Amino acid sequence: MIEAQKYKFSRLLAPISLAGGASATSIIVDTLGFSYADVVVFFGDINASGVTVLKIQEDDAVGGGSATDIPGATFAGALPVNADDNGAFSVKFPLGAGRKRYLKLVLTNAATNPTLASAFVLLHRADEVPNTIAERGLADEIILS
Repeated sequence: MIEAQKYKFSRLLAPISLAGGASATSIIVDTLGFSYADVVVFFGDINASGVTVLKIQEDDAVGGGSATDIPGATFAGALPVNADDNGAFSVKFPLGAGRKRYLKLVLTNAATNPTLASAFVLLHRADEVPNTIAERGLADEIILS
């Protein structure tokens, strides 16, 4: 198996135009069976006032209502601003001991114009390697050798 196949890809946030002052919460991703996560948020046009919240949360249950911020997984001092148009922001962290099973992304836009964004997570170091494209979270896959 090719090393690059030993992961699971999951969309967190489909490409959106987030209105000024609005918040978006991503879908919830189950991390069971993986020991490392890489969350990537892409921005297109960011409004002049920037983004006011960009953080990763964890929970013990899907929709359990007890989601908490992952310590250190909040862009507090380096929030995306207009100068970061077309940039990507990443948070990498271990899963497993001390981590809750489910992840989600929370994004809040400043109170002016829309901001364009999307996000995904790559789950690495699987306990059991995903054997199909569906298990890797993909609709299709081309592998060149």
